[in-house]
Amino acid sequence: MTDAERDREYRKAQNAILKRRAALLKQTAAEVVDLLKRASRDIKLVLADSPTEYQAWYLPQLQAEIDRVTALLGNQSASVLTGAADEAWSLGQAFVTEPLAAGGLSLVGRIPLLDPRQLLAMRSFMVDRIKDVSAVAASAIKSELGMVVIGARPISDAIGNVQKHLGGASRTRATTIVRTEVSRVFGVAANERIQQAVADGVEMDKVWRRSGKLHPRVSHALADGQRVAYDQPFLVGGVAIMYPHDPAAPASHTINCGCVMIPRPRGWASTKPDHKPFTEDELRRNPKLRAIVEGKDGPTLRELSGGAGVAGTVGKKAAGAAIKAASGSVATEAYTVAKAGGAHAGYLSNYYDLPDHLIQKAIRSTEKQIANHEAWIANPATKLKDLSKFDAEQVRRYVDDKWPADIKRQREHVSILEGILKEREHGKD
Repeated sequence: MTDAERDREYRKAQNAILKRRAALLKQTAAEVVDLLKRASRDIKLVLADSPTEYQAWYLPQLQAEIDRVTALLGNQSASVLTGAADEAWSLGQAFVTEPLAAGGLSLVGRIPLLDPRQLLAMRSFMVDRIKDVSAVAASAIKSELGMVVIGARPISDAIGNVQKHLGGASRTRATTIVRTEVSRVFGVAANERIQQAVADGVEMDKVWRRSGKLHPRVSHALADGQRVAYDQPFLVGGVAIMYPHDPAAPASHTINCGCVMIPRPRGWASTKPDHKPFTEDELRRNPKLRAIVEGKDGPTLRELSGGAGVAGTVGKKAAGAAIKAASGSVATEAYTVAKAGGAHAGYLSNYYDLPDHLIQKAIRSTEKQIANHEAWIANPATKLKDLSKFDAEQVRRYVDDKWPADIKRQREHVSILEGILKEREHGKD
């Protein structure tokens, strides 16, 4: 087999695994969404078949039936996700061994099976998360019934709101769990397999490959093509990450991430170009990305990367410049910046997976804080109760520095929370 033939077969096998991974994610998400739809239908039937008079004595029976349906939803969703995790675990390993075998380097019988304990731990975690989706929905539906019992809401409203509780945010949260956690299993398995291949004598690098999604994290798109040794981290938005969906990476970099790590046997001539040029469509949909790539907003892509992808050769300083350039005006783009791993990324990760009503509550609370701070600036005595104890310079620091800075931060928090809700509303990653 010539080098060109070997590399062609390697690429072909690698692409086949990536297609199977994409199909697995799509199929698993569709199955979970279908389960949510079926549960919504079943609960509507339960409520529609109930007596028109909702005496308090009947409430426990209805609640028990809702618990039964949502528990079944949780168990069935967990079963679907567990099966997907097992398949992703196998695909992650195959992502390393099958392309190598296609290129004439078989590792069969030379490397051991992966320790399944990591898979079991990840499966347990994702099962708990997917079951919580149905538990939160069940709680909301039972609260609706309580309103019906006390006469505060007609049963028709309760029936109509079932779809809201098992659709919308529940569906978005469930598909987010599928995409994030199944991709994590794939990434962990591939990373473990690379280490085994290296231990067996195969020199390996790895390349960060962007997702190509409609609304990617800018820092992840700019990291495309970054090539490092198998045991070295990628630098993404100034954060060291071993591979996409690395369990040790901040949640702001892993939730809904569609990127993948591409294994590269070192010394093979042309397995694939490391950096994949941005398409005109990608740049059209992402003006901020276009501005950076074309050098209109900070360093150009080539200046940052030496032609090999952002941070591929220049390290933390240039990558930090890239994410700073990508941030733009933090006051108006706080959500974009936080999702790209910039300012307030931790705040985003704390709220990203919470149900809508808690996020809306946080928005109201933060807006109240903003109003309070504005009132303090207008009349410092409303906050500084004994104003005579403060000299003029102390009061000035509160009015001109501290309270305006607090308001700026609080407004950024509101922007982030609203960004989460807007993303869910439009079903975007």
